[in-house]
Amino acid sequence: MTDSTKQYKTRNGLEVVIHTTTMGGEYPVQGAYKDGGGWDVASWTNEGDFQRGYRSKFDLVEIPQIIERWVVILDDGDVVLTNLYLSEDSASQVSNKARAVKVEIQI
Repeated sequence: MTDSTKQYKTRNGLEVVIHTTTMGGEYPVQGAYKDGGGWDVASWTNEGDFQRGYRSKFDLVEIPQIIERWVVILDDGDVVLTNLYLSEDSASQVSNKARAVKVEIQI
């Protein structure tokens, strides 16, 4: 199901803007994709199909979201995984015998 809060591109990598996912009918997702120098208006099914029943280069593909967090690694090499921290500063405050390491998580 296409979600208006997520980011998408076309199967062939073109930039997409979703205007609404609630138009109703067989193609309720309304938006546009950037092809060359301009935007082309398009409609998709709830599943992101440009043309129902066919694989198209204009089908919607969700762009994975990457979030950045910090973990604490103790001086003896043990990783403390009880928390993911939002910043290096907050992770560094856990212990003066530890270091903070950035991790990127794809959601």
